Amino acid sequence: MPAADTVVRHGSTRQAKALLATAVVVVEDNSGHRYAARALLDSGSESNFMTETLSQRMKVRRRKVDVKIHGIGQAVTKVRQQIEATVRSRLTEFSQRMSFLVLPKVTVNLPTLSINIEEWNVPDGIELADPSFKVSMGVDMVLGIESFFNFSKRGRQISLGDRLPALDESVFGWVVCGGASVCSHGRFVRTVRRGEDGRYTVSLPKDEDIWGRIGESRGIAVRRLQSMERRLAKDAELCGQYRFFMEEYLQLGHMTKVEIAQIQRCYLPHHPVVKQTSTTTKVRVVFNASSETSTRVTLNDALLVGPIVLYDLRSIIMRSQTKQVMLVADVEKLFRQVLVCWEDRPLQSIL
Repeated sequence: MPAADTVVRHGSTRQAKALLATAVVVVEDNSGHRYAARALLDSGSESNFMTETLSQRMKVRRRKVDVKIHGIGQAVTKVRQQIEATVRSRLTEFSQRMSFLVLPKVTVNLPTLSINIEEWNVPDGIELADPSFKVSMGVDMVLGIESFFNFSKRGRQISLGDRLPALDESVFGWVVCGGASVCSHGRFVRTVRRGEDGRYTVSLPKDEDIWGRIGESRGIAVRRLQSMERRLAKDAELCGQYRFFMEEYLQLGHMTKVEIAQIQRCYLPHHPVVKQTSTTTKVRVVFNASSETSTRVTLNDALLVGPIVLYDLRSIIMRSQTKQVMLVADVEKLFRQVLVCWEDRPLQSIL
């Protein structure tokens, strides 16, 4: 059997905190049996796809095909089976017969991370296409460009606010899609304080859906410390610079010695990074918040990620060419100028 034309699918590589259009639909097989399925509405996909798991539940005839799917990075996947089914809306009279290529998995869990929407102002009376859009979970099917524009309903859209996604009306209900920045004004007001000396104190931006899954971390921190001490014992110069770095940290008040108490702590392993070309500090210490705990969840996993607010180097260089004089300044120990509130400091403990 000759291979069919290549199908380009863009539904498998996504960034966290960007909500893609998902909907819970009804799929009907040849016998009239109906099944609830979670679908990704993907205008970047040239074909429709269905998981092997869903297709096996349905009473449908399979047709042999030979299709190559080219995805991100030119990754190629071969498809051998195709089925037909009717897709219906849970909320309207919409229905359409569609063909689906069958794959073991059609995309990653969406969204890639669950999102806290407590501060979102979703209008009352809105029937969402996917009531669980905020929860990271599997996708059963991808509805591609072939029928994508049949899903729109009068082109109505409701904005949820600055740096928040929008609601788009569709035949499946209101679809939530777009960027989902977690840095809202309300969170800023609640968690940021400015002292009399002008310095800011902030709390850690916790992702409540993941926070409770952080496990035990002291064991791995002890093992990393012992390994590092063996390394320092073989290099007296590195050991001296490492001690100097830590002692300066204490003297500047950027960390404080504490007694071990029965409170929740997250221990961060640390290690030296040597940069001989540096004109200031040749050895600096890195505190690893990406170290896995006993549940394989890291501190970084449990913290919300906001948008990038710094200018990229290219734009800075280009802007510097527009004036005759350029001033360059450096803020010493920039990231340490913002303090972490007392309640959250145990979550950045070291040994």
